[in-house]
Amino acid sequence: MSLKLVLLDLDDTLLDFTVAEDFALKGLFRFIDIEDNLKNRKIYKDINADFWSRCEQGLISKEDAIYGRFEEFFRVIGTSLSPLEANQKYLSLLSQVSIEIPGALQLIEFLQKSYEVMIVTNGEARTQRSRIAKSSFEKYLSQIIVSDEVGYLKPHPLIFQHAMSLARFKTKPDQVIMIGDNLHADVSGAKSLGINTIWFNGKGQISQRIKHRYFDVLALLSKI
Repeated sequence: MSLKLVLLDLDDTLLDFTVAEDFALKGLFRFIDIEDNLKNRKIYKDINADFWSRCEQGLISKEDAIYGRFEEFFRVIGTSLSPLEANQKYLSLLSQVSIEIPGALQLIEFLQKSYEVMIVTNGEARTQRSRIAKSSFEKYLSQIIVSDEVGYLKPHPLIFQHAMSLARFKTKPDQVIMIGDNLHADVSGAKSLGINTIWFNGKGQISQRIKHRYFDVLALLSKI
């Protein structure tokens, strides 16, 4: 097998989503006059994670996840505000932040010397593209695949098939590798097509004893 194409997740693989999310929540809470504290942030993050998990499993639509998270959050904290307005403000703030995980640029610089490199990310297209445009690695990407534009969220096989269809050269699944931090959306989704995968566990999820760094990714790539 000769590797031709590398697919990279965006959030918490290349860009620090936690920093971006905290910035957006701080601005949103100020905008809608809700106290910005750890309790309210945890309530929102838990609700948000649950809605997106159900969306990735195909149990609810993307629209239900986008607006339902805020509707449920407002219900829990006991206020009546517009989920539509809250979502627009949140995404506007989120799009302003592009903090690279240390080593992300070096990883992509190394990869693009030998392989075609694309990003495959879930999210709202304008927001994700704005954050990528602010990064130092956009120039090395051949394509940016956003679920919002394709119509399928990872782990749906069609989003990975779409990425492969845009490759410069005809590419088979065993000539592709997906690198991402989400075991369900990134790893399981790609594996369902026979695509090679590397789980980037940069934050020590599930087990603090397994915490990957970028040179771990390069070491794993050398074995494929």
